[in-house]
Amino acid sequence: MEMPGGAAERIVPVTVVSAGWKPRATYGADNGPASTPAASSIAEGARVFRLGDVGLAQPGLRRVLRVSGAGDIAELLVDGVLVADRVWDGKLWS
Repeated sequence: MEMPGGAAERIVPVTVVSAGWKPRATYGADNGPASTPAASSIAEGARVFRLGDVGLAQPGLRRVLRVSGAGDIAELLVDGVLVADRVWDGKLWS
């Protein structure tokens, strides 16, 4: 796929670091609307992936990550620092 600016899309290898746990049937609700999991629940039960080498930072180069999946939330960390997050709504995250 051709990206804006003439860049080509490429697939980066992904490694599963942690398989996480299967959510309980009652997870996300407490006698009311669903709620976002607490940070401790995310740390304990998250499925964790590590991206392969995406190359060195380059001035003017913007990388786009597209994520297709389902779950309560997603967080993108770069070198352990949160740079983006998303509450799942069924749409492609990029």
